[in-house]
Amino acid sequence: LRWVPVSGLYHRPGAWGGLPGGETYSCPLSVTGTLAAHVIGEPFATRYGVLAAPVLITVKDGYLGEISSADPALAAALRAHLESVENGVRVGKFAIGTNYQLRALYGNLLQDVKVPGAHLAFGSPFPSETGASWSSPIHLEVVPFGCTVSIDDEFIVRDGRLDYDLLGVPE
Repeated sequence: LRWVPVSGLYHRPGAWGGLPGGETYSCPLSVTGTLAAHVIGEPFATRYGVLAAPVLITVKDGYLGEISSADPALAAALRAHLESVENGVRVGKFAIGTNYQLRALYGNLLQDVKVPGAHLAFGSPFPSETGASWSSPIHLEVVPFGCTVSIDDEFIVRDGRLDYDLLGVPE
């Protein structure tokens, strides 16, 4: 669907967004795989911060599968939260963090989602922005660290480091 840049540049009165800038996202048509989340969005981020051991989240055909964690209570609470609303277990966002000034996760979700790499969110796909035909009352980010991202066999992020030459950005 439509890609939405979050540049951090706001030129019109009333325009809003998240700071720092450095992310682009869309609603994926489908996702399958396993994500090792080191940061989980609200209401979990404030309590847990950066996790010492990641939560493993399996996704199949765009929907939540298994959740495993060294903390079974966290895994159970995460599942209960996502299952509590319509489309809460559906992947609503695939995003690429592009803020090359960020080199670690800090436990501040608005900053952590901008770290170079990729992350997902369950729930709302921000339909007015992405063009998705569905919605959800929640939006829960799950952020791994050290991702590799390729598009059409061209690596733009490798192990959490942007390909500065490809992107035309000085290292």
